[in-house]
Amino acid sequence: RTAVELKPSLGAAHNNYGRALENANDLEGALGAYREALKQSGQGYAEAFCAQVYLKHFLCDWNKLDADMEAVSGHLAANLAPHLISTEPCVQPFRAFAYPLDPILFLNVTRKIVAQERLR
Repeated sequence: RTAVELKPSLGAAHNNYGRALENANDLEGALGAYREALKQSGQGYAEAFCAQVYLKHFLCDWNKLDADMEAVSGHLAANLAPHLISTEPCVQPFRAFAYPLDPILFLNVTRKIVAQERLR
């Protein structure tokens, strides 16, 4: 929250605040924080976008679900590019269960997470 107050134009601060709110079970607050992260950083902020879609899905807001899932798949495909080996996928494996993803895409998300864990 402090980061959001100090630098309200920083999308990553809103994204991290959204995760904290989500962990505190304030799902509506988290959804608002993810939306603000996207507003500040643009719709290309994959992690915030995917988190927002997950929460919308979880909260039974299925408006634009097909378009959202297509965008999530696009973000994942771009995020899983080999030259991005140091970054984590924008969707964690357990969250990926909530999405109707192509099984190969889901497998690649899992593989990338495992590769990241081996580097730690």
